[in-house]
Amino acid sequence: YGSHVEPLIQQAGGRPVFRMNGLTAIISEEEYDMMILVMYPSPGAFFSMVTSPEYRAISHKRGDSIELGQLFPFSDQR
Repeated sequence: YGSHVEPLIQQAGGRPVFRMNGLTAIISEEEYDMMILVMYPSPGAFFSMVTSPEYRAISHKRGDSIELGQLFPFSDQR
């Protein structure tokens, strides 16, 4: 999924900020093997990407390769 979505992230003006491998859970039963933080220029840029025909054509790969994929929006605007 990553190799297919990375060009779309770049086209949307997004970029991976960092990637980290998961370790052992401390206060939860949930285990994560990887976390990726991606920054987009705006929520609209992200929405345009995930609703594009190009993304919809590869979106099944996300479900095929990610057991648990959570999306959390954050902003550095105060």
